[in-house]
Amino acid sequence: MSLLLDAVDIRVELADRTLFAIDRFQLHAGDRVGLVGANGCGKTTLLQVLSGCRRPDSGQVRRFRPLVLVRQPEDPADGREGEPLPSGRASDADEAEWLRRFHVGGLADRDRAGDMSGGEWTRLRLARAFAREGDLILADEPTNHLDLEGRAVFRRRMEEAESFLVASHDRNLLEALCNRIVELRDGRLRDFPGGYAEYRIQAERERQREWDEYERVAAEKRHLEAALADRKARAKAIRKAPSRMGNSEARLHRREATERQEKLHNAGN
Repeated sequence: MSLLLDAVDIRVELADRTLFAIDRFQLHAGDRVGLVGANGCGKTTLLQVLSGCRRPDSGQVRRFRPLVLVRQPEDPADGREGEPLPSGRASDADEAEWLRRFHVGGLADRDRAGDMSGGEWTRLRLARAFAREGDLILADEPTNHLDLEGRAVFRRRMEEAESFLVASHDRNLLEALCNRIVELRDGRLRDFPGGYAEYRIQAERERQREWDEYERVAAEKRHLEAALADRKARAKAIRKAPSRMGNSEARLHRREATERQEKLHNAGN
């Protein structure tokens, strides 16, 4: 399979934290990838970096074939623009055809972006993206605001696409289209082969292993803390001389107590 995109040591910083740090991420011809993760984890920013619309704080993304990016309607133009998007040109005939399929031909004739609804703007962006020549489609929540007809047009197009990376919360869409799922969580990418249902099974197993390991470490920590507290309590009891002891007896007791404390310390090590 030919390599379409190669991202190495990608890091994006926010004001007070690292949004994500990715050692290596590749997309090959035939990869039909769903990008999942909680809101705010950085999916939109990752797509901007991969597409070339935003520069990472460190790292490099190499793109070997033309690609197209479908932004969210809510995604404003980013102030930190990167290199030009490496997408092919669209012919007038192709654009007209896709505008017709999404029923947005009239909108494309007017500069009304500020007056469009979310659904209108989504359909217009999808039509213009699909009209372009590109071997890789990057799409950010592409079915948001789409009606059933718009979703059907989008799904038919993606079923024909060889390679794509789609960020979406639509589980049915991901299960129907994808052969690989990547999850952005805690600033890292986790890669899962298979569809969305298989991802859920594998991800749940991974989280259970992480929880079991956390519980094991926590239990071991509690055991060590209890053992330490017990040794301290026994050492304190040994040091305290009985109140009826004379001076010489007290000195002897303290000497013997010191020896016992050393034995306790050695036993605990």
